[in-house]
Amino acid sequence: GVDNVKLDTFIRDSLKDIKISEENLSIALFNGTDHPGLAAIASRIITNMGANVTILSQTKEKYVNSQIVVRKDEENLKDSLSFQRLTQIYASNCLVEKCSSSDQEVLSSRAQINIILGEDYFNKWYQR
Repeated sequence: GVDNVKLDTFIRDSLKDIKISEENLSIALFNGTDHPGLAAIASRIITNMGANVTILSQTKEKYVNSQIVVRKDEENLKDSLSFQRLTQIYASNCLVEKCSSSDQEVLSSRAQINIILGEDYFNKWYQR
């Protein structure tokens, strides 16, 4: 079998994006589906990119489409490389339209960038 710790360490050391790592933004991942463990799997990918995942949680609402939401006092982060790359991967619809959430846990998150994984993310990567 594969030693996930060694694999993640190798990927992080060899392939992380230095610019994303230098931005050092806090990322929260919320599972907006009924599929357990989805946020934890996405967390590994984001961490291996060089970003800093600080929160893993579940939303009360269920989401069909993934969303990326920045704190209201951090709107300038939409110009950051971290926001752009994460949006391309997890919620490309948020590049052309403003995404938002009414979930209280997401709204009260202390993370700078909040990613809510919806059914579209699950279907894209796990329903093959």
